[in-house]
Amino acid sequence: MFDFNMILTALIELGRKTGQLTDTEVLQSLDCLEAADLTKAQAALAAAGIKIVPGEPEFIDDVISGTGDPEEDWGGGALDSFSMYMREIGQYPLLSEEEERELCIQLRDGRAAAKRLKNEAATLSEVEKVELKALSKAADKAKDKLVEHNLRLVVSFAKQYENSFHDLQLLDLIQSGNMGLMKGIEYYDVDRGFRLSTYVTWWIRQAITRDIANLGHAIRVPVHMSERLRKIMAVEKRLEQEQNCSVTDEQLAEELGISVEELSRTRLSRQTVVSTDTPISEETDGMVLGDLLTEDGPGPEEQFEKTDLRNAVHEVMGKVLSPKEQLVLNHRLGMNGESAKTLAEVGDLMGITRERVRQIESKALRKMKCTSLRKRYMDYVQDGHEEQTFRF
Repeated sequence: MFDFNMILTALIELGRKTGQLTDTEVLQSLDCLEAADLTKAQAALAAAGIKIVPGEPEFIDDVISGTGDPEEDWGGGALDSFSMYMREIGQYPLLSEEEERELCIQLRDGRAAAKRLKNEAATLSEVEKVELKALSKAADKAKDKLVEHNLRLVVSFAKQYENSFHDLQLLDLIQSGNMGLMKGIEYYDVDRGFRLSTYVTWWIRQAITRDIANLGHAIRVPVHMSERLRKIMAVEKRLEQEQNCSVTDEQLAEELGISVEELSRTRLSRQTVVSTDTPISEETDGMVLGDLLTEDGPGPEEQFEKTDLRNAVHEVMGKVLSPKEQLVLNHRLGMNGESAKTLAEVGDLMGITRERVRQIESKALRKMKCTSLRKRYMDYVQDGHEEQTFRF
C-alpha cells in the first residue's frame, strides 16, 4: 500500500535541498496514487516554496522512441484497424516545448474567457463578448492540437501494457489511454511548472491500468494489484537481462523488498479464466476442455428434483408441525443445508434435555408420515437417487 503522506514528505525534503523538483521526479513518485493526491501534492509543494521545473526532454523521447515510424514499424502492409490508426496519427509529430507552452497558454486564456462569458454576460459589451468568444474558440482548437500531437505518446504507453495477463486488445488499451490524455489536458495548469507532455503521462498510465483492472479480466483485479503485477514483471525482466539467466523467487522477492509468500499471492491474481468450450487441439476431432472434466456433483435435473422435494417437505412441515417441532427436525435432519446434529447438540441449542429432544422429534416424524408426501419421497428414491437424510 502506498502512503501518500510519506511520499509527499520525501518529495518536500528532496525539493528543499535545491528549492525545486523536476516534473518527472514528482509524477514518477506519485505514479501509483489517485488523481486527487496529485492535486494535493501540487498545492503542498507550492505552499512549501518548492518550484516545479520541466524535466529532461529526453524522458519523452525515450518513452516514444519505441513507436518508431508509424508507417514502417507499425503498419506493415496490411490495412487492419491498428495500421490505419497508426498511419492517421503519424501526421502529428510531438510538439516542441515552445509550441506546447504556446498552445497551453491559449487553452488557459480561453478557459478564463469562457468563464467570464458565463458569469458576466449581462455586464459585458458586445466588443468584449466577441473578443472573449474568439479566445474561447482558439482554446478549443488548441486543445484539439494538444490531443492530436500526443496520440503517439499514448500508443507507446499502451504497448508497455500489451500481453500483461489481461484480455484487452492493444486498440482497447489505446482508447483507454486516449481518455486519460484528454482528462489530463482538462486538468492541466500551465502555471504549475509541469510540461504538459510529462504531466499527461501520469493520466495516461492511470487510465490504462484502471481499465485493465476493471475490464481486462473475467474476475476483476484491483487497480493496485494490477500495477504491482506490472512492476513485478518489469523487475523480473530486468534481472533476467542483467544476469542472463532465470531469476528465482527468492532473488525477485529480495529485489522487490517483499516476502516470497507475498510474491506468490500477488502472482495468483494474474491467473486467467479459460472457457470449457476451448478446443483441445486440431487432432482431437472437436473435443473441448469441458469433455476432460469429471462431473462429481449432481446434474441439473437431479439438483432440481432434490430442491423440489426439499421445498415440499418444508411446505408440509409448516402446515402440520409447531415451530418447536420444525426447529428440532431442521437441526436433527440437516433440513437447512447444515450437517445433522446429535440429540445433545440440539438440546444445548434449545436449552432442553436430550430426552425431550427425542420425544419432540418422534412426535414430529409421526405427523410427517402423511401418504402424499411419503409417496413422493419413495418415488424419488426408486428413481435411483440417493436416499436423503430426512426420514418420513
